[in-house]
Amino acid sequence: MDYFGEFGLRRSFIIDLDLLEESYLSQQLKYHPDQYVNADSDTKQRALEKTIGINKAYDTLKSDIDRAFYLLELEGVLLNQEENLVDFPELLADVFAERESLSMTNSKKEIAVLYEVAQRDLAEYKRNFNEQYEAKNFNGASVLYKKILYKIKIIDEIKMRLNSSGDM
Repeated sequence: MDYFGEFGLRRSFIIDLDLLEESYLSQQLKYHPDQYVNADSDTKQRALEKTIGINKAYDTLKSDIDRAFYLLELEGVLLNQEENLVDFPELLADVFAERESLSMTNSKKEIAVLYEVAQRDLAEYKRNFNEQYEAKNFNGASVLYKKILYKIKIIDEIKMRLNSSGDM
């Protein structure tokens, strides 16, 4: 099952999430096991398997990081989502600098600025990933995937700091 084809979408990192949801709900109505209560056991089993597949496809495509991973996987690029950043030396300096900046920041205002910068970086990485993927530069897309993965983690850390800190 090609997840994009399942929902009538073109293979791309940038997708219409509203169209994805609309197609998902339509598929759910069509294949949900509740629609097959009076069917034979084989038909019920196929409907259940189809629903499980639809749910997995939807969950994958609605997540930026999972969608990027899936796109690269479709192209034969095998990545380890937990791969160590040491394997990407071009990212290591950025990682250290950003984490140090976050650890040395004390006020909510400063943390909010870091959050805004991280959000802008993430948006740029996503745009660049899409460009690299569309250009079939899968090595470049792989590096950007790692940047997106890292940036999402740092944004989560910044959010935790924002929620737990006042002006110190």
